[in-house]
Amino acid sequence: DAFSSHEAGIKHLIQMRGPNQHRSALGLAILEDVRYSCVNMPIRSRTSRISADKSLKMMQSLYSRKASIFGDEIWKTRPWDGQTKSLQQKLYDKGYALAALLEDFDKLRISDCDNSRMERLVMCLQHCSTLDIDLGAWYHLLLVETSGPLFWPAPSSVQNLEKGGEHVCHEIEFPNFHVAHLHMTIWTLRIILSATIMSICKAMSRGFTKPTIQHPDIQSVAPLQNDLLVQFPGAEILVQQAQDKY
Repeated sequence: DAFSSHEAGIKHLIQMRGPNQHRSALGLAILEDVRYSCVNMPIRSRTSRISADKSLKMMQSLYSRKASIFGDEIWKTRPWDGQTKSLQQKLYDKGYALAALLEDFDKLRISDCDNSRMERLVMCLQHCSTLDIDLGAWYHLLLVETSGPLFWPAPSSVQNLEKGGEHVCHEIEFPNFHVAHLHMTIWTLRIILSATIMSICKAMSRGFTKPTIQHPDIQSVAPLQNDLLVQFPGAEILVQQAQDKY
């Protein structure tokens, strides 16, 4: 619609200006807003049409499973030369990194099942593992930089527990909207990342347990499984979970 076209036009103008033109206070403020909010448009996933609302606009790349120019290294670094990058913008960087991972994995889904594909799946899993560590480190910084608790059970949930209700906290409260937004974003990223890791392990388990692909040396795929389990101790559990589930 017209509003979506307007948003896409703003994004295009920002790209035409280039990262060097956003180092001033005003230019950087515009860029930081656009990185998050310029993608307020309906987008189509593989299964359904999803409208990205105000709280999830930065997730367009994740919904479309496509890398974004704003995730390129020069766009992540040059505008902030000599300045401190906020935790919020650093979290968006990780969202764009995850979107690029999703695009790579989707390409692997339709690639030929050979040794090269298995190696790339291992690499993709390694990148996911690194991103998971990065997200954990980011949250630790949030804990360090924030005074007081980041969230707590809402009074209604506490009252429900005191009355012998379910031992589940259905509602939580945050100190402010900013902290709430950061939590909604990182929780969304970690859920998507967890699902992606499971999907990768599912693809790998099929390669381990169903060696039906046409390749002159199909047995050479087996050592890749051993390499995976050595590099990622938790991968064995994930692969087993994938086998049990699928």
